[in-house]
Formats: sequence, C-alpha cells, structure tokens
Amino acid sequence: MQASFFQDPMFRAFATARPIATVTQMVLRRMLDPQEVDRLFDEHAQEQYHRVLLFSSLAQLVSGVVLGKHASVNAGYKKMQEQLGVSLTAVYEKLQRVELPIVQQLVRQSYQQTVAICREVGCVAQHDLAGYSTRILDGNWLSASEHRLPETRTSTAAPLPGKSLVVYDPRYNAVCDYFALEDAYRQERSGLDAVIETLQRRQLWIADRNFCTLKFLYAIAAKGSVFVIRLHQQLHGVEQGKLRKVGKTETGVVYENQLQLPEYEGRRLTVRRVVVHLFEPTRGSFRSCIARVGKSKPPSVI
Repeated sequence: MQASFFQDPMFRAFATARPIATVTQMVLRRMLDPQEVDRLFDEHAQEQYHRVLLFSSLAQLVSGVVLGKHASVNAGYKKMQEQLGVSLTAVYEKLQRVELPIVQQLVRQSYQQTVAICREVGCVAQHDLAGYSTRILDGNWLSASEHRLPETRTSTAAPLPGKSLVVYDPRYNAVCDYFALEDAYRQERSGLDAVIETLQRRQLWIADRNFCTLKFLYAIAAKGSVFVIRLHQQLHGVEQGKLRKVGKTETGVVYENQLQLPEYEGRRLTVRRVVVHLFEPTRGSFRSCIARVGKSKPPSVI
C-alpha cells in the first residue's frame, strides 16, 4: 500500500471508528496478496492451470464466504462475477479440483506471514516450554454438507468429504501445517507418515491417543524432539517401578512412573508415564499420558 492511502481522510475516519476491522482487513489483504497466491499456485500446481479464472480470485471468493462477507459461494459469485470472468459452473468445478499440495502450501504461507506480523506488532505468546517450539496435532473431520444427495444425508454410511490432520502453533495462535486425507474413512494415524517428514529438532509435540504409535514416538525422539501424548490402550510397555503420587489437580490425583516402550527398529525408549485418577470419572476412571524430554532421563514435570 502506498503511504498516500493512509493519509486519505476517508480511510483515516474509518480506521478511527473501526480500528479492529481496519487492521483485520489489512492483514487479510497481505496474506491473500493476489501476486503471492498466484505464484504459489504456479509453483505447486501439478495438473491444474489458470487462464481466465485466477487462483487468487478463487481465494478471494472463498475467504469472503468463510469470513461471512458472502452468504455462500453463489452469493459471492454474483458480487464478483465481472472480476471472475467465468460461469458459476466453472467456479464450482475449479473449487472441486483444487489440488491438495496447493492447499497445504497456502496454509504454510499464511502461517509464515502470521509469524512475521505477530513479531512486528509484538503479540507473540509465551506458551512454549523453554528451548522448544510447541506443536499440537489433531484431526479434523470436514463436516458433511447439506448439498449432498438427499438420500445420503441421514445415512451414517454416506460419502463424507474427507479428513485432515492439523498442526497448531500456540505461540502464534495459528495453524502451521495441514495434511489432507481425501478418504474420510481412513484412520487419522494413516496420515502420520506425512507429519513425520516435517519433524524438526527441539519441538514439543502434543497429541491425543490416536497418534500414540511407536513409529511416531520413536521418530520424534530420533529428531531430538519431545512429546506429551495420551497413552493408547493398545500400546503396551513395561512399567519401571510402581506408581507414586506426585500431586493433585482440580480434576484428580496425579501419579507417575517410568514406562519402557516396546522395541522399534532395534531401539528402545523409556518415557515418563503420568496417570490422573479423576475425582469424577468420565468414560474411564483415569487418564494416562506419556512424555519424554531429553535423551538420558525421564522429563521433569510438564
């Protein structure tokens, strides 16, 4: 943006009356800069191409729907029809065929821009364990759409649009990576191989029991990183010593001991096992997780 834009009386009046809306709009314009979005498309598209309908125009249309500016894609199309330059059918066909690598790179680019903005304005949260960058991994079911065939809307076996694995960075309050699973009936852990490829040194990974697999745990340790992951009941290790009480929380009593995980590819890993006996049981009488910090000893309390 040129400096003269900020001196415009109309802009200054609006910014004074609606500062949050103004800043949000400026941030979104930076994140969805048309030249950058189209460059990303050109670099990562495998089969798709754009001639009349640019990917940046499609991103602008969808962002308007997500943010509530447009009630639907159809409503947004009516307002942007001249800019889009194609039929509504062509827009839907383009949306249905957006390649997964493009979506992933768009998430990653948005994250990098979010980091830069947070650092610039000084809104970086201190959520990390000292010396580590935190990553929270979770699965996300894409909701079934009412636009599906009426006969399938109430069927539990109906086709679903898919799943995704999402990695969240609490320090910048932003999603930093995205792994799409086109088959909604696949196990979440089937996408872990792609996550493992992105592991870096000195990260703290937090996840639920669905991601408690030997391959994932050993891969994190091999990278010099650590984890706090809820223990899956199908993962059996050898307990080292009896549980000992270490304190209380608002919801239960906390115990701990060490757990030697089963051997994996010739390696063995000993972790800290934390068990919480709940005051008011939910689906079970306790909650158990395993954690690891460092290579030579079990971790301190996290």
